[in-house]
Amino acid sequence: MAIKLGNKNKAPGDNWIGFGGVLCFLTVVIFLMGAFNGVNNGLTLAGGVLMGLIMISIGYLKRISVALMQNTSATKESASI
Repeated sequence: MAIKLGNKNKAPGDNWIGFGGVLCFLTVVIFLMGAFNGVNNGLTLAGGVLMGLIMISIGYLKRISVALMQNTSATKESASI
């Protein structure tokens, strides 16, 4: 007998959002590790976080586009009835 926790269905764009969040977090960790050792570089922080935020925005745009496509297909079906 298995315990079911939460919903297993993934929304479109979840992978993009997850990878972007992990990239932002790891970039900040790497930057802080360099800062405590005296070898910090602002370009590392700016580049990694910017790339992570772009990946997160791509994920949300994918969610929005899928929702809009479902909305237009439902509208076309109801108009043809």
